[in-house]
Amino acid sequence: MTTEVKYRRGTTAQHATFTGAEGEVTVDTDREALVVHDNATAGGFPVPSRVELQNQSMVYIAAGGTVDVITLTVVPAITAYVTGQRFAFKASGPNTTAVTINVNSKGAKTAKKDGGSRDLDAGDFITGQIVEVAYDGTNMQVESPLASHGGDTFIEEIIAANDATIEFTTGIDSEHDEYEIQIINLVPATDDTELYLRYQVAAAWKSGATDYSYNMQFNNTPGVSAGAAQILLASAGGEDGVGSGAGESWSGRIHIYNPASTVRWSNMNVMANYNNTTSPFSVLGAGVYDAGVEAVTGFQFLMSAGNITSGTFRLFGKKR
Repeated sequence: MTTEVKYRRGTTAQHATFTGAEGEVTVDTDREALVVHDNATAGGFPVPSRVELQNQSMVYIAAGGTVDVITLTVVPAITAYVTGQRFAFKASGPNTTAVTINVNSKGAKTAKKDGGSRDLDAGDFITGQIVEVAYDGTNMQVESPLASHGGDTFIEEIIAANDATIEFTTGIDSEHDEYEIQIINLVPATDDTELYLRYQVAAAWKSGATDYSYNMQFNNTPGVSAGAAQILLASAGGEDGVGSGAGESWSGRIHIYNPASTVRWSNMNVMANYNNTTSPFSVLGAGVYDAGVEAVTGFQFLMSAGNITSGTFRLFGKKR
């Protein structure tokens, strides 16, 4: 005769207030998993199910709170912090200062990098980044790679949306002597237009007729100016400008040196490519703001005509 064995069962919420007998096993009907009891601990000790192991739901949690004060709610809830515990979450946005993480309201713990020796810098997390942390007994050590660009400092990301200009005006100071600007898939509103870079000095965007000099190569066609109102980043010597049609855009990296210096000019170089119709164009060259040896406090991008329809712009301070 076959004997059928059934265990007591209940929802996750019901288990949270239930203290089972020592060695008793119950079934969590929400999780479809077993729970082992010790006659003392409310909620018992949940055994991970196959599904929970596959999707990491007991350690991966949607982040709550803010970008700097993060809250995590693990189900089943942890009863206390234990050294070695690991958690993962998706950052909701770039952090603006040091970060704390609070799991199941057990207390805010400071997120640390570099083996637990340093607080996070602004921009170490970016939107959508999967962050993995481990509790070291005092703090939450970040184990996943940071969005600090290989040790550099992420400062700001701007997503263009039919803007007349894209401007970086924060985080440009003496902390870094080199900055990198990434531009991904810039698309102008007006077809076949030039892309310009200007600097901010003393709270004013510099556009004097001889404020800049540059030496650029566009598909081996030189674009040279010993006096210009901006640095040219697309189009020169009869070459086409940036296209606005399907598949056309401008992408590249710009490095700017010594912007905060008052004893050296702020030089820059660029390596990029862009498209117009079916033709690809390469950009390679250098430029300088040479109207005076003055501290630069901002970088501005604009087209020769029309707005910037779309594109991603990121500013990094390079690690010394």
